[in-house]
Amino acid sequence: MEKYWKSSDLEDLEKAKTFEELADIAIRVIKRMPQPVVQVCGPMTTGGKSFKENMEFFENSIKFLRIKGFSVFNQIAFEEAMHRIVKSDYPPVYCRELLEIFYGKILRSGLIKKTFFLPKWWGSRGAIWERMVSIHERIEILPFPQDWVSKINLWRTEAALGFLTFIC
Repeated sequence: MEKYWKSSDLEDLEKAKTFEELADIAIRVIKRMPQPVVQVCGPMTTGGKSFKENMEFFENSIKFLRIKGFSVFNQIAFEEAMHRIVKSDYPPVYCRELLEIFYGKILRSGLIKKTFFLPKWWGSRGAIWERMVSIHERIEILPFPQDWVSKINLWRTEAALGFLTFIC
């Protein structure tokens, strides 16, 4: 369980049937996090590499930022519930409602103070949308530095992950 989650959040996540419900859970969690809270933005389903490779890099980026001392909202914790909702309520195409309802409510909440954009973000429909909302909401936009990308690319095994604190 993520550090700022409560068991009731996990129960609600399991029961959630809408993106609105997921956003409400996310905002509850973010409110418990020390400010400033940052969010990672970049390719997941479109752009970048394969979904699996994108998600692995996304997860490692979140871990890396946390080790660097950032308070990072981990949207990956919502992936399973998102897929469940998309399959039940939306056609099998790109789900813009996920952006508008889930990410929109989070980014417009005023609780996310910075967004870190991963390499190749411009190839992702979602990341382009997140960048536009970040600009509109005056959220600080930061590129994920190339030297951090290089360090993350060294973590190909669990043994390399243990080496992380030394290479940061």
